[in-house]
Amino acid sequence: MVCLFVFDLDGTLIDSKGIHAKAFLETVKKYFGKNVDEERTIKIIKENFGRPGRYISKLLIDTFGLKITPNEFMKKKAEVFSGMLNKLKLFPCVEELLSYLKSRNQLLVIASYSRIDEVRMILNNFKIRKYFDLIYGFDESSNVTKEEFISKLRIFLKDNVEKFFIIDDFHEMLVKAREYGYIPIGVLTGKSSREDFIRNDIKFFENLCELQEYLKNVIE
Repeated sequence: MVCLFVFDLDGTLIDSKGIHAKAFLETVKKYFGKNVDEERTIKIIKENFGRPGRYISKLLIDTFGLKITPNEFMKKKAEVFSGMLNKLKLFPCVEELLSYLKSRNQLLVIASYSRIDEVRMILNNFKIRKYFDLIYGFDESSNVTKEEFISKLRIFLKDNVEKFFIIDDFHEMLVKAREYGYIPIGVLTGKSSREDFIRNDIKFFENLCELQEYLKNVIE
């Protein structure tokens, strides 16, 4: 049985929440002054982590009256983030899970809200790019959002794939993906809580190690 597995990156495969938050904060400080309200900045980032980078960038721009576009802000943030790659960590069982799925000839895709250059940097840094058939990250030259990409991918592959799964730490994304025909699976490693998944009737796992054991029964 051929299945498609669409993985989120940050908070799902990569423990990066604190690093992305620090990169946003350091971008504001580095390019727009050292006297910014750090507490307010951190609060904005934490409350909106898991949402698109452009969304967070615009919130920071509007809050502090910065003279820059969201795309320009994200470019600067990517520069800052690139210097923090050594602080990122893979969650346990990531490589084992990806290797197992590829050994069973499954289709694997990354779909991230982060910029495409950040996504590539992370995948290459951890040497896991080889497992993915396709990667999606925000590209300012394209008008396709993460949600649109996931929806179109499902339609494009529907004749060649039996089941479509999406694995994410954010329940709101999983609810949307379910509307597109995906089987949503949550992991308690990032944005959403146990209660978020239960309230939205989404199957979830504590970590990717548990998920791997579950998927063995699904595809074999």
